Order: sequence, then C-alpha cells, then structure tokens
Amino acid sequence: MWHTLDMIECATIVSSLGTLAMAICSLYQLRRSQRDSFLPILSLDDVERASSGVYRLQVRNYGTGPALNVRIQIHIHEKPLQAVTSFQGHRFHVCHVATNEVKEILLSTTTPLSNEMKLNIDYECIRHRHFASDIPLHDFVPLENEESIH
Repeated sequence: MWHTLDMIECATIVSSLGTLAMAICSLYQLRRSQRDSFLPILSLDDVERASSGVYRLQVRNYGTGPALNVRIQIHIHEKPLQAVTSFQGHRFHVCHVATNEVKEILLSTTTPLSNEMKLNIDYECIRHRHFASDIPLHDFVPLENEESIH
C-alpha cells in the first residue's frame, strides 16, 4: 500500500528526471545554436572580364562569421588549371573574407574560357567546417566567340 510519503518521493524523482531531460535538450540546442551562429556564406556577386585571360571577381560574405582559407581556382573537367589570384596587386593562394566584407579579386589564366570551365571556391568557418562550390564561369562571362556575335 502506498503511503503519502512514498508518493511524494516518487513524484519528486519523476520531476527530477524530467528536469534533467529538459536540461540535456537545452544544452544540445545551445551548442547547436553556437555552432551555427558563426556560419560564413560566400557569394560570387559579379564576374567580369577585365582583359584577355583576366577576370575580376566580386566575392561577398553574407554570413555571420568569417570565411577562412578562401581558395579560388578554375577547374576544367574536375582538374585545377594554372591561374594566379591577386587582391590589391598582391598575389595570394588563400585569403580571408570577414562578415559583410566585399573583396574584388583578379584571377588570371592563359587558358581561353570554355563551357567546361568552373570556378571553384573552397573555404572554412572558425569551427573548421569546410564549404565548397563549383560555379560555371560562362554563367557570368560570355565566351569570346559569343561576344563577337552580339
């Protein structure tokens, strides 16, 4: 037979277990929120042909955290091409783009633009999560033979 004291003790234990479960769920949500609060979102806003084989890229970080170790390459058939990237006259292999920052980057290559060329942008956030995207260059810049038609 249950005594009043036994029921109160059981109710206290059940209440404590429920509180513990809620605390664990809250901790999980807090850690997830902190992890996602510094997420960079790099966007290629514009690409224009500055001269033959030189492209001016406008890269912006719309995210809430910095984009670190940003690497920009031209790929053709999944293989990187020889290209030189520069920012404000200085060559670089990787750069960083802060939150809400816009960088105008020059990309130089001796290979003529083709339909198979893709711009590969690879970067990571401060939590060391990697992000990458392949963007067809001909979506931004018309091929040389298309320019002569228009």
